[in-house]
Amino acid sequence: MKSLVIDDDASSRALFVRCLEKYGDCDTASIGFDGINKFREAFKSAEPYDLVVIDIILPDINGNEVLKMIRTEEDMSRTPDYFRTGIILTTSLDDNENRKLSEELTPGKEVYYVKSYGANGLNEKLQELGLPKY
Repeated sequence: MKSLVIDDDASSRALFVRCLEKYGDCDTASIGFDGINKFREAFKSAEPYDLVVIDIILPDINGNEVLKMIRTEEDMSRTPDYFRTGIILTTSLDDNENRKLSEELTPGKEVYYVKSYGANGLNEKLQELGLPKY
């Protein structure tokens, strides 16, 4: 499983990487636009990410916008649902506004995760996405 973590907090990135690297390669980006560029490069090289973890609160762009840009890339290339990237939209601020975002996510392809850094919570979210796939 190939993963990308987009989070401006170095500690959060490191914890996600530690949890995900046991499943395969895990790249990181500290701002949204760098993450989008990494996604596009992997997607165009025919080695797309299986999973992208996106922090909702980023310094340059909202994580929900990053999610929309990823889906636009997949839509433009007519990627079948089965091959679409699994997305974990995450935050440490579990408030009504962020929970409302979670209601708009596509079941089975996108999940909302409040950062708790317990491996079980993250593993549950991976299972909801049907990941990892070997």
